[in-house]
Order: sequence, then C-alpha cells, then structure tokens
Amino acid sequence: KKKLTLHNRNTGQWGFTTIETKDSKSIEEIDSVSIKEIIEDYKIFILKLDIEGAECDILSNSHEDLAKVPVIIIELHDRIVKNTSSTFFNFCKRYKRIIFNIGSEKFITITKDVFLN
Repeated sequence: KKKLTLHNRNTGQWGFTTIETKDSKSIEEIDSVSIKEIIEDYKIFILKLDIEGAECDILSNSHEDLAKVPVIIIELHDRIVKNTSSTFFNFCKRYKRIIFNIGSEKFITITKDVFLN
C-alpha cells in the first residue's frame, strides 16, 4: 500500500488533507486505499468524496474506476487545489454523467442508467 502524509490545514479536525499547502504542517504517515480497491472489495452504489483537495487527484488518476460508481456525492475544494471543479465537470462530461448542484461546492453526479434500473 502507498503511504501518504497527512497534513493539518489548521481548519479543525475536519480539514486534514494529504495535499501539502503553504499553510499546512505534516502530522503523520498513513496507509492509503485506492478507489479501485474499494470498488473491488465492496459493492459501491453511493460514494461520498469530501477529501479536502484530493478530489482532483482521484478524478484525474482513477477516473475509469470512479466512473463505475452509480452515485457520487462530492465536495470540490478549488480553494485548496486549483482546477478541481473543471476536472470534475470534464469527468462528468467524459462519462456522460448527470450533475446536480446541492450547495456552493457540493454536487451529486449519477450515471444515466440509475434511472433505467
């Protein structure tokens, strides 16, 4: 398993991230789990991604595995990693996913076949 460094962005315990920023300090090393491992180990229908800036990395590098998840709830953090929103919208367009905005930076995206089952 890949090791990641957990960083404190000084926004409370809900703001820890694996993305190093100028405001962050290293806390500890942690084991990672890939989207592919989660999908292979569990039957995932809904996946919530609120991972303080790491969304862009997953959307860019695990998009084929992520596209297999019928419903994704995501909070985008452009203030931490630039272009996270555009990466998300490109992912949705590429895989022909439907998007619902449920808050300023919160979205739900679903595959079209969710309505057909």
